[in-house]
Amino acid sequence: MRIRTNEGKATGGAGVTVADPSLWSGSVAWSGMGGRLRAGAALDAHKDFTTPGQTDSGWRVTGGWNFGVADIGLAYETMTYKTSAGDCDATQRGIGVAIPVGGGAIRSSYAVADDIDGPFTGANSCGAATAANNGAKIWNIGYDYRFSKRTTVGFGYAQIKNDDAAVFTWTGAPPNQTGGGLAPTAGSDPSTFFVNMLHRF
Repeated sequence: MRIRTNEGKATGGAGVTVADPSLWSGSVAWSGMGGRLRAGAALDAHKDFTTPGQTDSGWRVTGGWNFGVADIGLAYETMTYKTSAGDCDATQRGIGVAIPVGGGAIRSSYAVADDIDGPFTGANSCGAATAANNGAKIWNIGYDYRFSKRTTVGFGYAQIKNDDAAVFTWTGAPPNQTGGGLAPTAGSDPSTFFVNMLHRF
């Protein structure tokens, strides 16, 4: 699927367009053995997002197996961001597990973001303070309860463990410790309690 993001369009004067952001994304998924075995893959491309005239790109593979007493899933993804200083490569991997309990399930996951690989000098670098120790780890645990055939409610706790130069956080998170921005201070470990509801129409 291809999407144009015209709100990000910019011109270089005299009506000359220097940025016309668009993106496309495609994915495939397969399940077998009565839905117990799962596999998937996805590709993404983002034109003019990081640098006008350049296209960021990435891919992801996923898999999972339902053992009955537990459902385990795995994911691996990598993304290359094109800056004027060079390529910035970001890689993440994670594991999730769901254990049926009562009318719901205990759910937990753990993921690792490796250090970003790329240039770390100049105005258009990869964004971290240093080329080392800019990765992070995230984990969460919670419980989902099947309230009805169409509605699930849940609660849990999640924490990000940033490396010394990392500033990972969640989209929509409140301002940081100084109140001056949304990204946490480098090396800090944001955490949150959450409540969620899913309704299937």
